[in-house]
Amino acid sequence: MRSPRWQVLWRGMAISLSVLLTGVALVPATPARAGEPAAAAGARHLSETEGGSPNDFELLNERGGAIEHSAGTLWAGKYLDHRTGRIHIVYRDAANGVVAGPQLRSERSKQATAGLPALERKADAELLAAVAGSVAGIAAAGTVPVGVWLEVDIAGAEQAVIARHPELVWRGDRPIVNDLATARAIRAELWQAHADATAAALDRLRADVQALGGTIGYASTSAPLAYVDMPARAVNALAELPDVTTLGLERTWSTAMSSAGPAVQADWTGGGEDQGAGVRVAVVEYHNVHDSGDLAGRVVASYSPTGAPVYSPTFDHPTWVAGAIAGGGSFPGVAPAAHIVSASTGGGGASETRDRQI
Repeated sequence: MRSPRWQVLWRGMAISLSVLLTGVALVPATPARAGEPAAAAGARHLSETEGGSPNDFELLNERGGAIEHSAGTLWAGKYLDHRTGRIHIVYRDAANGVVAGPQLRSERSKQATAGLPALERKADAELLAAVAGSVAGIAAAGTVPVGVWLEVDIAGAEQAVIARHPELVWRGDRPIVNDLATARAIRAELWQAHADATAAALDRLRADVQALGGTIGYASTSAPLAYVDMPARAVNALAELPDVTTLGLERTWSTAMSSAGPAVQADWTGGGEDQGAGVRVAVVEYHNVHDSGDLAGRVVASYSPTGAPVYSPTFDHPTWVAGAIAGGGSFPGVAPAAHIVSASTGGGGASETRDRQI
């Protein structure tokens, strides 16, 4: 089997990560009021949907941005609810003043891309260029190396586990239990359900790719991600598969923040208003994060089952990730004032056992 290809499909992952990190829920839209400033409209929207008064919601940061494939723009505000400590993201449509949560951005993006071919909706610019034959070496080879991110019905897999355990009380997808053994057993069952759902989606992709004349180079055992070699003429058909959500041209790693930072928009703000002060972010990997260079003083705690931090002897992926999160100096991270908590499996190479430890 070929070695894993670790180029990340940043656009697809960024969407998932932003939802996980902000913890926001989709909420109804609030009609516009003539002449109302965006910041005030955002606070009013939150008071109407979350309760309380507009004064309960502090605007931490704001920015404007274009809607991809559209001439429209959205204002985005990040608010702190002083009653609960929760963070809320609010958007405002510059065209009509409508204010809503993250679903507004999703709806506007869908509207902008509704008439586009599947490949243009799902592929990054590099892949589009490669399919057009404008990337050196691609046209001559006739094949394109593509990273594929799939949509998997994880919710359905979780509900099947919940249905098998009516004796338990559940809060969402989490069982409320009083003993560690039961908690571990249910967690393992949920993990297996996720893995089975992902494996089934990847099996369908394998069959579809082979039918289109391509081959699977690598299929992840823990994420709905695969790397495939496709005939250039078949990439359009690959994009039209209903399970495929994001496509990207496979590229190579660059082990430097000059690559990591722009990839995740780490230097998105130059001000001090929203730097992540007081926040701790866990980086859990095979090895520990180095507390040096741009991360000096940022790693406040480290754990390893060996009793002492274990650092990578070669490619230092944990430190690379931590730098994109909280690096300072020449290449600031997404939240350069945040602290890093580093946990490792004690070193070693990639394996299913270590993935489960993580």
